[in-house]
This record gives sequence, structure tokens and C-alpha cells, in this order.
Amino acid sequence: MTDSERSFAVQYLEQTRGRVLALANSLTPEQRGLRRSENDWSAAELIEHIVVVENFALGVIDGMIKEGAPDESRRGTTAHKDRIVLEVVPARTTHAKAPDFMKPAQRWPEFDGLLREFEQTRGRTLQFAGTTNADLRGYFRPHPLLKDLDAYQWLLLIGSHSERHVRQAEEGLAAGEGQ
Repeated sequence: MTDSERSFAVQYLEQTRGRVLALANSLTPEQRGLRRSENDWSAAELIEHIVVVENFALGVIDGMIKEGAPDESRRGTTAHKDRIVLEVVPARTTHAKAPDFMKPAQRWPEFDGLLREFEQTRGRTLQFAGTTNADLRGYFRPHPLLKDLDAYQWLLLIGSHSERHVRQAEEGLAAGEGQ
């Protein structure tokens, strides 16, 4: 990861952290649990899902680094996916179903506890992004939908996934206001 990539990743993670917290702080207690339909997730459930996925992605990145040396033969092979991670994922033009272990399950039943968990998790992510010496562009792991991503792209995916679900919550809340 270059200095400019590190700077961008930290800034993007801070920006999307701010988006999640702004959403959370704008919600009334009623809005936290509001669902457009029984198949939709509430804003609180979306925030829980963000936390679960972020912890999972950090584990994926950690696992890649611990497994061995960077694979120089694959460097740059996924470079075109930076745009997909940063633009297509948050755009919500395609929909995916989360695996059961990533679905909301009221792991943090109190909203304040959920927000503390989000803050702690994003704090770990920012600490990692700001200090790692690992060559994130040299480690690879497939994503279920995006296929091969390098570790830097997995790091950016944490932010874009957050943005995706903030937008989803905002859409749900706007639709609820129109009813």
C-alpha cells in the first residue's frame, strides 16, 4: 500500500464512519426499528450487519497476511476492481443476500451498545489502515460476488459496504415518511 493509498483508505473509512454515525444520531427510537416490509432490515439491523461484516472483513485481511508472503505474480491483476468497490458496491444497483451468519440477530440489543461496538470496530479498522506495514496489494482472497480482491480492496470494501447500507437505511426512512 502506497502512502497515497493509505491516506485515501483512512480518509474513506473516516468518511463512512461519519455517515453511519450521522444516520444513527438522526434516528428516533421508533425509526431505529422501522421496516418498510417484513423482508427489509431496519436501520438498527443494517448497522448491526455493518459491524458484523466489518469484523469479518478484518479477519479476512488478517488471515491473508498471516498465511504467507505477498504473491508478486498477481500484483495488479485486480486493479480494475478498485472502481467497482468504490462506486458499484455503494450504488445498490445489484442486490445480494447475506449469509446467515452475517444477518442481524440482535447481538447488541441496546442501540447505544450497538453504536459502541461500531465505534470500537471502526477504530480497529482505522488503526490497522493507518499503521500496517503489510503490502496489501500483494495478498488476494475471493469475495463471494466480486471474486478475487486484493487486501487493500477488502479494506476499501469495509467503507463501501457501510455506505451501501447507510443509503439503504436512508431509502427506507424516506419511503416510510411518504406513507
